[in-house]
Amino acid sequence: MDDEPGVHELLRMALENYTFESAHVELLTASSAQEAEVLLRQEPALAVCIVDVVMETSHAGLELVRAIRQNLGNLMVRIVLRTGQTAQFPESDTVNDFDINDFWAKNETSFVRMRTSITTCLRGYRDLVLLDRRTQQVRQWADRFPELLGVKEWTSLVRLVVLRLKDLFPVDLPSTFLCRNDGALWPMFMGSGRFPSQGSPDILPWVGETEAALILQAWEKKSLVESGNNLALYFETHDQTGYLFFWEGSPVWGDYERHAARLVLHNFRSAVDNLTLIQALEQQTEDLAARSEPSEILFKQHSSFLTAASALQILYEGDESNPLDRRRRSLAEMMANALRLVGPQHSENLDFSSLLPRWAGEGWKFLTVPFSVSIERCLALLVLVRDMLDAFERDTPRRAGRNFGVLRLADQPAVLTIEANHSVLPVYSLAWTQLSVQLGAVFTVKESTPESTVWTLLL
Repeated sequence: MDDEPGVHELLRMALENYTFESAHVELLTASSAQEAEVLLRQEPALAVCIVDVVMETSHAGLELVRAIRQNLGNLMVRIVLRTGQTAQFPESDTVNDFDINDFWAKNETSFVRMRTSITTCLRGYRDLVLLDRRTQQVRQWADRFPELLGVKEWTSLVRLVVLRLKDLFPVDLPSTFLCRNDGALWPMFMGSGRFPSQGSPDILPWVGETEAALILQAWEKKSLVESGNNLALYFETHDQTGYLFFWEGSPVWGDYERHAARLVLHNFRSAVDNLTLIQALEQQTEDLAARSEPSEILFKQHSSFLTAASALQILYEGDESNPLDRRRRSLAEMMANALRLVGPQHSENLDFSSLLPRWAGEGWKFLTVPFSVSIERCLALLVLVRDMLDAFERDTPRRAGRNFGVLRLADQPAVLTIEANHSVLPVYSLAWTQLSVQLGAVFTVKESTPESTVWTLLL
């Protein structure tokens, strides 16, 4: 981009027979800043712009740089500023004041310097394009992840995952297959890449010793394992049938591709777990269909709670290093466990006192009386109490072993008391107080000393 035709010819000579990563480069020219801006609007994927400072005006090149970055919003193109007036436009000041990537002084620029600079700029442009493409791919995967949670048949779920892999790895689609563990045989249902799309009676003809060892390791651990660029995820459906999803990555994979593969398989596992719970609930609902109409209605209501909690547990999977993510996931897991403990019910109320010993587990002593509450209130109370018990168990001194304390449930008025012979920090007292109010209850730290802790929950 220079108003002197001789400069264009000079650049053509400098770039004669020049290639970047085995590809020839194309040189486009403009004789003014205005013409250059039109060219950039027509060709937004230009990799490098070599801009002369002085063209139709003494600052035309600098104004073009601002137009490229601000008006066109093009942050990808690498800009080389070229000038013969280094006294008026010192290199250090110009580089600091303008978003450029290199500076050429006309009287100091050799053919070698030009080629070296252009190679450096092309590498930077290549890396920016790759980063942008990867960002778009991961964002697209994240945006489409809810689709996986809406699939109600798991083989369709696998097909949808494979389809989404084509979006995530459009150039180098990995080879994958899904197989079932039948004991002596592992029949392949579907494949992609080098594995047959129609499946195979057994996977052995298609895998080597290394891949077979990885598959057996995934089976033993019942989880995701990886070796090099290969990953194997073993999972079970609601009928306890075992399946394995195998992923053979490209030999040229880097950290990004491996991390993306883990993300996909972790998302897939979460979707399978969610689908497994939904299918189990649907099966239980069908089993109850022959029973009385009121109980069926109650169970369907309860089923919706469990499905919601399962989805909540998946959605709250986050960064282990983030305390807020860990806290949310912990509460979601508590709710899911409470729903499993309660199970299908045929009445609107539950005896909270009968569930409490199983919910608290070993290490607690119980002094309780019958206490009937609605299913919804019982579930919320179980989560609240479990959160409080966890605080007691964390702060129990080692010398006390698994003797955490005493749970007392009294009536008239209904009060749950948690007692321990040591100090317990009420880490989430504000959250407990707020939840208690929503339940029509009152949480109180009745006693807190180094030798004794008593919390009460007026129900």
